[in-house]
Amino acid sequence: KMIFFTFYFVLCSFNRTFALVFTKIWTIMDATTRKTQFATLAIGATAKHMGITATELHNRLKRYGLVRKLLFDCYDTLHAESIDGVVWNVEQALDNWQKKEGGQQ
Repeated sequence: KMIFFTFYFVLCSFNRTFALVFTKIWTIMDATTRKTQFATLAIGATAKHMGITATELHNRLKRYGLVRKLLFDCYDTLHAESIDGVVWNVEQALDNWQKKEGGQQ
């Protein structure tokens, strides 16, 4: 990591545009990483509560677009919840979509 940051500061000192663009990309990547880690935690905890595998739950959520619509798009709201609150929200959303679409319970 130290080599990376040294390289970054050397380039930034020569090119302000590079510094601004790189900083923006770094921020976006960091936000994506946080959302991905949160989604992984939410899926794992919910799957455990439901007594199924995380892969099975991921596939169900993906079928209804809930990985993106719920876990990524609602990240700002959900990540402030307790893990029990997140599990409840995921279960409720999945249940509602399955009933709406007539899918697997």
